[in-house]
Amino acid sequence: MAGVGAAAREQLRSAAVLDVVLVTDAGLTLVLPRASVGAECEALLQDGTFEVVGKVTAVVGEGAGINLLRRSVLGAGGPEAGREVLGLLEESGLQLDVGDPLVTGPTLQVLPLAVLL
Repeated sequence: MAGVGAAAREQLRSAAVLDVVLVTDAGLTLVLPRASVGAECEALLQDGTFEVVGKVTAVVGEGAGINLLRRSVLGAGGPEAGREVLGLLEESGLQLDVGDPLVTGPTLQVLPLAVLL
């Protein structure tokens, strides 16, 4: 299991595209797939204020969701399998910095065209 955990952690950290989950002041959840960025930009995105200009690529209604692990080895079994594996990895002491892998609707998936810092 440790080998799978190490591979999953490395795959999640080195992914070319990462999903960022945002909740607006109005309570709307957004999933923004974005390219990896440098450490300085990452810090601004985590703790700063910014605006996103983008195109809505999916509208996820109630009862549906977006599996955040869909691009990783853990996504192959769906969100329940991902939750189970993440739980086992956490119990073994490995931290992947991933919360719930399923973002449920109502949610918008937005392809960011510009991020204004």
